[in-house]
Amino acid sequence: MKKRDLPEVHVEAWRKSGLSQAEYCRQRGVNPKTFSGWVKREPAAGGLAGLGLIPVRVAPAPVAAEEGPALVLRLAPGVRLDIPATVPARWVAELLRGLA
Repeated sequence: MKKRDLPEVHVEAWRKSGLSQAEYCRQRGVNPKTFSGWVKREPAAGGLAGLGLIPVRVAPAPVAAEEGPALVLRLAPGVRLDIPATVPARWVAELLRGLA
């Protein structure tokens, strides 16, 4: 066994032992701080095995209303109609048809 494999072997043995980290380290002569670092780096057995993808529905982001009107209609001298971005397009279309 290579030295770099030792942390993985110890962490796996500890998980199977049912001992606390402190007790495992005391029995095996392992530095508890070093061992704690190994545990943080080693994922739990099967920790990623049950993960999968779930379906999601992505909705378009709402259009943020900017300051000022989205549409300005100048109907006659001195007559101005400001239409904010929050007004539905269908309503604006009907308005334009009515003005035509």
